[in-house]
Amino acid sequence: MQTFKGTLQSMTSRDVPLLVSLQVDGDRIRMWSDRHRIGSWDKNAVKIRRDTIFRFCLEIDEETYLFTPEDPASLTNAVDVEIDLSSTEKPRFGLADRIRQAAETN
Repeated sequence: MQTFKGTLQSMTSRDVPLLVSLQVDGDRIRMWSDRHRIGSWDKNAVKIRRDTIFRFCLEIDEETYLFTPEDPASLTNAVDVEIDLSSTEKPRFGLADRIRQAAETN
């Protein structure tokens, strides 16, 4: 059982981000904030994909949220994370761009 602390932001409302704990326990994903239980879902019912290197997009009960964990690498290892390789959007700090930039300055 692993617990990840971070912020959760709804993609459909303008509510302020909420500090939450997300727990991955076998085939269950549970979430709570402070002492308030938010929910418990079957792991297969929660779609998790990477939005950025530090942030994940969670689709739960037809709602979409952005989750920014304190330890994104450990969350990636704990759940099956979907990565969209078809995106035309370039990363903000691409390795190839940094190498070209360094070569141009030398």
